[in-house]
Amino acid sequence: DYDTVFDEWNAGQQDASDMEVVIMADLSGSMSSHAGEMSRALWVVRRAIQQASSSSVVSVLGYGTEAGYLGARGEQASANRYERYNCMDNGTMPYKSLNEAVALFATTQRKKRVLITLTDGVWGNEDVCNESIQKLNDAGVVTSLFMFNTSFQTDEIIRKHPLDQRMVLLGHHS
Repeated sequence: DYDTVFDEWNAGQQDASDMEVVIMADLSGSMSSHAGEMSRALWVVRRAIQQASSSSVVSVLGYGTEAGYLGARGEQASANRYERYNCMDNGTMPYKSLNEAVALFATTQRKKRVLITLTDGVWGNEDVCNESIQKLNDAGVVTSLFMFNTSFQTDEIIRKHPLDQRMVLLGHHS
């Protein structure tokens, strides 16, 4: 009805550039040689999103054997320098970060939701991780994966994860 179509307004739903973004960064031991590269990539993506839309919210989660926040929900990235993250955990176990991403996306009012994962390899607890990614895909979250130089076959990784977006290889692929 034309008379009531503008009667209700909800913050976070008025702009196509208004997004909820979760970036997951692999801090496993195998990422040690890519720590600087990954830290810069994370900063560039985070800053680009925040500059493109001041109403977009970015959360940054790190994972290895354990998981935790590298950047709290809505926390702004530094305007002129990136923070270098150290890779120290041995395993590549993103399931705790994926569960946190599912929870974050479930609470947002934003229509555009994006998960960006930075990694170099195959995940532990693969079935659990794939279930979480499938939940996100089913809920309309755009899921994507950025790969760093890896000895794993790209086709193997694509088959293993139900990500619905492109895979980008960063660094020299062997």
